[in-house]
Amino acid sequence: MSKLKERGKLMSGIIIRGAREGNLKDISPEIPRDKLIVFTGLSGSGKSTLAIDVIYQECQRQYLEAIGYQGIHKPKIDFIRNVSPAIRITQTESNKNPRSTVGTLTDIYTELRMVYEKLGVRVCPHCNEVISAAQCKEEVEKADGKFKVSMYCNHCNYKMDKLTRTHFSYNTREGAACKTCQGLGKVLTINKDNTVHESLSLEDGAIDFWEQKYKEYQISSLYNAFRHYNIPVDDNTPVADFSDIQKSIILCCFQDEF
Repeated sequence: MSKLKERGKLMSGIIIRGAREGNLKDISPEIPRDKLIVFTGLSGSGKSTLAIDVIYQECQRQYLEAIGYQGIHKPKIDFIRNVSPAIRITQTESNKNPRSTVGTLTDIYTELRMVYEKLGVRVCPHCNEVISAAQCKEEVEKADGKFKVSMYCNHCNYKMDKLTRTHFSYNTREGAACKTCQGLGKVLTINKDNTVHESLSLEDGAIDFWEQKYKEYQISSLYNAFRHYNIPVDDNTPVADFSDIQKSIILCCFQDEF
């Protein structure tokens, strides 16, 4: 019984024997699965080599060879056990889009939405039968420069909109993105007190941001906007004396900077 328990324990982790890739000196670590594991050590000790060039490389090699790809580089090891397909997120992969997640950065999110599109199951709104997207005939129509995908129920031939990958995205209108935050999870507003010093005129520096962004040009553009809308304004007027419509135009100009 003890041997069976020991065998089960070994099968629960990644077992590496004789890793000699890069600057690794014939090491044989055992790494638990289903846990957050951190490799630490001095620079050049082989942390990245072990994680990327050994474990990740062998995970990908075994997966690709299983689906018919050959010739993938095998790391210098005696053997490795209990690995599975892996994803890699490096420090150089940066994206400032606040909608980004691990799923979008690794494209897993796209593949998952494709599965729902191609293999999704729903109820026909006409005959109430359960239908599968994979069994229904599709039709693509172009109107107003946009493509619309429809499908026909394989039971009653009722035509309906097909649910595509766009419908399964939390960032699109079709996917029911929040109308308030547009899928960001937060709402950005302008703090007028910190944006405009109303006791000052524009020429005296009422808007701090414009001090570093061609202040004279910005003021000239704003005054041109006032003249375009037939809104009178005198130079060197404190913003506090502006009308509500003038203040609104200022905030619109300021918001456009972002």
